[in-house]
Amino acid sequence: MKVIVSSETLALTLKKMDLDNNPVNKIASTDGGLIAFIHNDSSVVRLHCEVSDSGACEQNDARWDWVRDLVNSVPEQPIVLDIQEQRVKVIFEY
Repeated sequence: MKVIVSSETLALTLKKMDLDNNPVNKIASTDGGLIAFIHNDSSVVRLHCEVSDSGACEQNDARWDWVRDLVNSVPEQPIVLDIQEQRVKVIFEY
């Protein structure tokens, strides 16, 4: 699954999640250009973004805390997230 999002928006969204203790176990796109990050089956955080495909992705060991730290360390810019089962690839366009 690929999505395009502002690094600032992603940083603010990830800040709301307890990523250190509750791993992301499902990411699902919804209608209207939203992607929902669902973790621990008890909390849903919605992120406004452009979704390039629909569907869901189950994740086990992807390090969203690293993604959070990375997007907090760069100036605001559009980024692409390439989300797979056990990884999240962050693509910057300079």
